[in-house]
Amino acid sequence: MQPANIYGTADPAEQRQILSGHETQFSVSQLISLAGILVMANGYGVFALSLRGRQAAPLIYGGAAAFVLADVSVALALLPAFSDPITFLASRLNSPLIAAFAWLTVAGFGFWGLIFLRERTSRWLGWITLGASALAAIGIVLNGAFVVELLYLVALVTGIVLALPRHPLTA
Repeated sequence: MQPANIYGTADPAEQRQILSGHETQFSVSQLISLAGILVMANGYGVFALSLRGRQAAPLIYGGAAAFVLADVSVALALLPAFSDPITFLASRLNSPLIAAFAWLTVAGFGFWGLIFLRERTSRWLGWITLGASALAAIGIVLNGAFVVELLYLVALVTGIVLALPRHPLTA
């Protein structure tokens, strides 16, 4: 098995077996994940700066702040993955930094959903973003984890929609 299957496996012994011989590949995959998280949050931050003076300014800054704090949390949480992947796997589920990352990411998407609804430019995007944020929050409460890919898919759709020519928020 490849290290990509590690997070789908709850058994620590099976995780160690999957990781065995693939420590470097796992560490590189964590670095790529971290880079993607940083790029996404920075994209929202730059977009927030372009919306200064809008009616939804408090929500805009709240969403950007949540993503920045989530970035700091996940960066600190992933540091051990680069030097000692096995210890990282054993401790990551109980990490307050991972929990902070999860909740701050959910909050950031919730803020952006409200922004899209309040600005009345992409109401459907606002409802999708809020819905995904709510589903992620339910996942955290029920399972102690959330499907980060769902939120990143929403981030991708948001980025594509906002990059379209003549979008009211970016025109």
